Amino acid sequence: MSNHQQIQATDLFQPYTIHHLTLQSRIVMPAMGRAFSPNGVPGPDVAAYYRRRAENGVGLIVTEGTVINHPAATSEPRVPLFYGEEALDGWAEVVRQVHEAGGKIFPQLWHMGMARPAGSQPYPEAPSMGHQALIWKVI
Repeated sequence: MSNHQQIQATDLFQPYTIHHLTLQSRIVMPAMGRAFSPNGVPGPDVAAYYRRRAENGVGLIVTEGTVINHPAATSEPRVPLFYGEEALDGWAEVVRQVHEAGGKIFPQLWHMGMARPAGSQPYPEAPSMGHQALIWKVI
């Protein structure tokens, strides 16, 4: 490995600032589907999961998919919600722990669209909706 390559690899572990955001490293953890939030509420185990990543040098964490407030947004009741007081309180604790460990975190907002199988939980009566129907609901 040349000196240049070693310096680049070393740079991954150095703080990085862009505009007003400073990360403890250039390591970014991408979103992953976990579904460990009963009734859509992230608990202490979810906070501990993300905290461990920050404690081990991940500078920026993109969360697993977090469900928006739409009945056809998910097919799994253990995927975390990103609405409602209880779920947002759970996420506040996740954020607090990640920040305490030196990391930064932001949510991946999620709606399954037409990939959601008909009759899926937690709202089996809700029809799956593609992007066209969702856009018209927003407008």
